[in-house]
Amino acid sequence: FALHKLLRNRLAENDALFPDRPSGRWVHLMPGCGESLLMLNHETNAEASRKEEKFNARRNVTGPEAFSEVVVDWARINRFFEAKSMPEHKLCLEPYAQRKGAGWYNPLTGSWLGAEDSLHDAVERWSNGRNPTSEELNRLRLAKWAVPDVGAKAGDRYVLRYVNLEATSRCNQRCHFCPVSISQRPDVQMSSERFAGVVGDLALMKRDIQGVFLFGYNEPSLDRRLTERVELLHQHGLPVALNTNGSGFVPKLTDALRALGGIRLLSVNLSTLDPERYKETRGHDHLAKVLKNLDYLAAHPVAEQMTIAVLDENPERLAESEAAIAKRFADTPFQVTGYETMNRAGLVPEAGQTFDHGKLAGCDCIGSRAVEHIQIDAEGNLILCCQDYHSEEKIGTWQQPGDLQRLLSSERARTLRNWVHGIEEAPAEFICRKCEFAIPAAT
Repeated sequence: FALHKLLRNRLAENDALFPDRPSGRWVHLMPGCGESLLMLNHETNAEASRKEEKFNARRNVTGPEAFSEVVVDWARINRFFEAKSMPEHKLCLEPYAQRKGAGWYNPLTGSWLGAEDSLHDAVERWSNGRNPTSEELNRLRLAKWAVPDVGAKAGDRYVLRYVNLEATSRCNQRCHFCPVSISQRPDVQMSSERFAGVVGDLALMKRDIQGVFLFGYNEPSLDRRLTERVELLHQHGLPVALNTNGSGFVPKLTDALRALGGIRLLSVNLSTLDPERYKETRGHDHLAKVLKNLDYLAAHPVAEQMTIAVLDENPERLAESEAAIAKRFADTPFQVTGYETMNRAGLVPEAGQTFDHGKLAGCDCIGSRAVEHIQIDAEGNLILCCQDYHSEEKIGTWQQPGDLQRLLSSERARTLRNWVHGIEEAPAEFICRKCEFAIPAAT
């Protein structure tokens, strides 16, 4: 653990995490050596380059398979040290394990135990204070449902799968179910330099990242640099996703994104086909141009997956709108799905239920927001969750390369994860207590 701490501290300060390696310091989990070998070198760029050439020559590889980039894989580093520490700690049920319907979900591994699974009953009993048998414990350990009991340090662990990267704070609608309709934020554009730095940090973690959403509480099509940002994400091999109201997704933008090779996901929020209701609930009469833009998108798909999210707080009206929109876009690449609106952790009470949770035991918002997601606003602030419009639970602010890893590994990030998952008791005013996605502890 002393070496682990040394690595984390040095890497957090090390500009050489990036491909140009200005200081010639790098760390790599060697290919073909399992999970057991770490190397930390302090050498000149020339020496590092010679070592890479010799290593690749031994492997007889060239091109993209060659060892020519710095790779810092925190998930593997963490697993390596967890495995080494196993004999020193008693085992406990994974502290992040959370109930999901009739089963259990592990945010770190992404694994799910349904009621029919042979380990389900063991986890259920263990969560209620009854220890598993020796055989069950061994199977739970191998499946990573049993882990070393390290107390509050459990919150150090995370796996970044989803990123909301808000390059602009601007939005051109005032949807009644969104906090933008209540309180507008300052108009902020993320600089190209900061965006490139954040993307560089994300590229070091890209193995687990399933989507970088250029979206927060904004309309991404208003970003004048949108295509440049998408191109940069493509260059780093990161999957791009866009959420939009469709009003600014004109054919010119669609064509430009198609020329770049398209994106992974496009999601359009559309509440109704009724022009009067559209204007009433969104503050602007954009429906005609939205439909025109969507028709062009249907004929010229820009994403591997294109969806229309139908939003309404009234279940009957939601069902009617979903059916009408599904009919309107039948036989197109769009998949239409209805969702009841949410209250944004109590900020928009009329858009959903109100909550006042006691002890917390996880988060069920496309996995655990605390463990698998990060929200980065246009000012570079890392925020716990997409429900946090006013950035109440800020982890820190990205200032320079390496900050993303440093902040996600910080004591503040650990504390927030522990609060969300009930490893430590959260303050009474903690935002998750008001959120519909919070999982309350079983009583």
